[in-house]
Amino acid sequence: MAGETVPVVLLPKTTTLSGCIMSGEGFTTVAMDVTPYAGASVTAWRGHVVGTVPVSPADPFELYFEQSNDRQSWIECPGSPVGTPGHPGENNAQSYYLLFFMRWFRVRVKLYDADNVVSCWILGSLEQRRR
Repeated sequence: MAGETVPVVLLPKTTTLSGCIMSGEGFTTVAMDVTPYAGASVTAWRGHVVGTVPVSPADPFELYFEQSNDRQSWIECPGSPVGTPGHPGENNAQSYYLLFFMRWFRVRVKLYDADNVVSCWILGSLEQRRR
Protein backbone atom coordinates (compact mmCIF):
# COMPACT_ATOMS: atom_id res chain seq x y z
CA MET A 1 0.00 0.00 0.00
CA ALA A 2 1.28 3.44 -0.90
CA GLY A 3 1.76 6.17 1.70
CA GLU A 4 -0.42 9.24 2.01
CA THR A 5 0.09 11.97 -0.58
CA VAL A 6 0.80 15.67 -0.19
CA PRO A 7 0.07 18.12 -3.05
CA VAL A 8 3.07 19.96 -4.48
CA VAL A 9 3.53 22.79 -6.98
CA LEU A 10 7.02 22.66 -8.50
CA LEU A 11 6.44 25.33 -11.18
CA PRO A 12 3.17 27.29 -10.77
CA LYS A 13 0.62 27.65 -13.55
CA THR A 14 1.80 29.30 -15.75
CA THR A 15 5.52 30.03 -15.33
CA THR A 16 7.30 31.78 -18.20
CA LEU A 17 11.01 31.21 -18.78
CA SER A 18 13.13 33.12 -21.27
CA GLY A 19 16.71 33.18 -22.45
CA CYS A 20 19.49 30.73 -23.11
CA ILE A 21 21.09 28.94 -20.26
CA MET A 22 21.86 25.83 -22.35
CA SER A 23 25.61 26.19 -21.76
CA GLY A 24 24.99 26.30 -18.00
CA GLU A 25 22.79 24.16 -15.85
CA GLY A 26 19.55 25.88 -16.87
CA PHE A 27 16.67 27.20 -14.75
CA THR A 28 16.41 25.29 -11.47
CA THR A 29 13.92 25.24 -8.64
CA VAL A 30 15.10 25.60 -5.06
CA ALA A 31 16.29 22.26 -3.64
CA MET A 32 13.55 20.58 -1.62
CA ASP A 33 14.24 18.18 1.29
CA VAL A 34 12.34 15.00 0.34
CA THR A 35 13.53 12.80 3.23
CA PRO A 36 9.93 12.08 4.37
CA TYR A 37 8.85 11.09 0.84
CA ALA A 38 9.39 7.91 -1.19
CA GLY A 39 8.54 9.48 -4.51
CA ALA A 40 6.32 11.84 -6.45
CA SER A 41 3.65 11.65 -9.10
CA VAL A 42 3.92 14.80 -11.23
CA THR A 43 2.47 16.20 -14.42
CA ALA A 44 4.47 18.64 -16.54
CA TRP A 45 3.09 20.84 -19.32
CA ARG A 46 4.80 23.23 -21.68
CA GLY A 47 3.62 25.50 -24.46
CA HIS A 48 5.21 26.45 -27.76
CA VAL A 49 8.84 27.59 -27.53
CA VAL A 50 9.07 30.99 -29.20
CA GLY A 51 12.36 31.96 -30.84
CA THR A 52 15.17 30.07 -32.54
CA VAL A 53 14.44 26.38 -32.99
CA PRO A 54 17.55 24.21 -33.40
CA VAL A 55 18.17 21.55 -36.00
CA SER A 56 19.89 19.49 -33.31
CA PRO A 57 18.72 18.87 -30.65
CA ALA A 58 15.29 18.50 -32.22
CA ASP A 59 13.59 20.34 -29.36
CA PRO A 60 14.74 23.55 -27.65
CA PHE A 61 13.21 22.48 -24.28
CA GLU A 62 14.77 19.95 -21.91
CA LEU A 63 13.28 18.88 -18.57
CA TYR A 64 15.13 17.08 -15.77
CA PHE A 65 14.01 15.83 -12.33
CA GLU A 66 17.14 15.58 -10.18
CA GLN A 67 18.20 14.43 -6.71
CA SER A 68 21.28 14.94 -4.56
CA ASN A 69 22.72 14.20 -1.13
CA ASP A 70 24.83 17.36 -0.95
CA ARG A 71 23.08 19.92 -3.24
CA GLN A 72 26.31 20.06 -5.29
CA SER A 73 26.28 16.88 -7.40
CA TRP A 74 22.93 16.15 -9.05
CA ILE A 75 21.71 12.96 -10.76
CA GLU A 76 18.40 12.25 -12.45
CA CYS A 77 15.66 10.58 -10.43
CA PRO A 78 14.40 7.16 -11.52
CA GLY A 79 11.31 7.92 -13.60
CA SER A 80 12.79 11.16 -14.98
CA PRO A 81 12.79 11.69 -18.75
CA VAL A 82 16.55 10.90 -18.52
CA GLY A 83 17.81 13.75 -20.65
CA THR A 84 15.47 13.08 -23.56
CA PRO A 85 14.74 16.45 -25.17
CA GLY A 86 11.14 17.23 -25.99
CA HIS A 87 9.43 15.97 -22.85
CA PRO A 88 6.72 16.93 -22.54
CA GLY A 89 5.96 17.77 -26.15
CA GLU A 90 4.65 21.15 -27.26
CA ASN A 91 1.23 22.01 -25.76
CA ASN A 92 1.19 18.62 -24.10
CA ALA A 93 0.98 17.38 -20.52
CA GLN A 94 3.19 14.42 -19.57
CA SER A 95 2.99 12.46 -16.31
CA TYR A 96 5.97 11.00 -14.46
CA TYR A 97 6.36 8.84 -11.35
CA LEU A 98 9.65 9.66 -9.65
CA LEU A 99 11.47 7.71 -6.92
CA PHE A 100 13.60 9.41 -4.27
CA PHE A 101 16.75 7.78 -2.88
CA MET A 102 18.57 10.95 -1.84
CA ARG A 103 17.79 13.87 0.46
CA TRP A 104 17.35 16.76 -2.00
CA PHE A 105 15.13 17.14 -5.09
CA ARG A 106 14.86 19.83 -7.76
CA VAL A 107 13.54 20.45 -11.26
CA ARG A 108 15.80 21.79 -14.03
CA VAL A 109 14.70 23.26 -17.38
CA LYS A 110 17.10 24.09 -20.21
CA LEU A 111 16.30 26.26 -23.22
CA TYR A 112 18.32 26.31 -26.43
CA ASP A 113 18.81 29.93 -27.46
CA ALA A 114 18.95 33.46 -26.01
CA ASP A 115 15.69 34.40 -27.76
CA ASN A 116 13.70 31.37 -26.49
CA VAL A 117 10.57 31.97 -24.40
CA VAL A 118 8.27 29.24 -23.07
CA SER A 119 5.42 28.88 -20.59
CA CYS A 120 5.26 25.73 -18.48
CA TRP A 121 4.01 24.24 -15.22
CA ILE A 122 4.67 21.18 -13.06
CA LEU A 123 2.19 19.99 -10.42
CA GLY A 124 1.66 16.77 -8.54
CA SER A 125 1.82 15.03 -5.21
CA LEU A 126 4.56 13.67 -2.97
CA GLU A 127 4.09 10.18 -1.55
CA GLN A 128 5.01 9.88 2.11
CA ARG A 129 7.28 6.99 3.14
CA ARG A 130 5.51 4.17 4.90
CA ARG A 131 6.58 3.70 8.50
